[in-house]
Amino acid sequence: MKIVVLSMFFVFLSLTVFGQDRVYDAKELTKQSYSMQDLDSIYKNGLPINDTIHPLFTQEYFDSIVAIERIDLLKNMASYFNSHGLKWEPSVDIWTRIYCDTNGEIEYLFYHFLRPINSIKEKEFKRLANNFLQENKLSVQASQKFSICGQIKWIDN
Repeated sequence: MKIVVLSMFFVFLSLTVFGQDRVYDAKELTKQSYSMQDLDSIYKNGLPINDTIHPLFTQEYFDSIVAIERIDLLKNMASYFNSHGLKWEPSVDIWTRIYCDTNGEIEYLFYHFLRPINSIKEKEFKRLANNFLQENKLSVQASQKFSICGQIKWIDN
């Protein structure tokens, strides 16, 4: 029990060392003293198919609210990038895992570009995504902190 409590403490300590950033390359997890399993022990998986016995969301609520909110958030994020001059030339495929509090506030977003992008563009992506997430959240209520993940393609307008 002490080990679990200590490891959870170090997860939060490690994450706060980054400052106010909420957006991280999934590869950064391997460089830190925590893992996605540590985060997943704190945040319940929001996908009903992954927990058929005690799902956080019913399949109906997930399909009609949570999934749509995630897509809308990522579409709005893409528009935000576009309006701030970030172009993908012409598209980018990205995997995301979003960690939220019970009110849908995004605490962390981990990402992985499915094909490499240049480091300057990635730094701009992280900067803009952090700015965007300070003002935006999912309009989802949950009984506990949760995570959702998936792949998306962003296309330049």
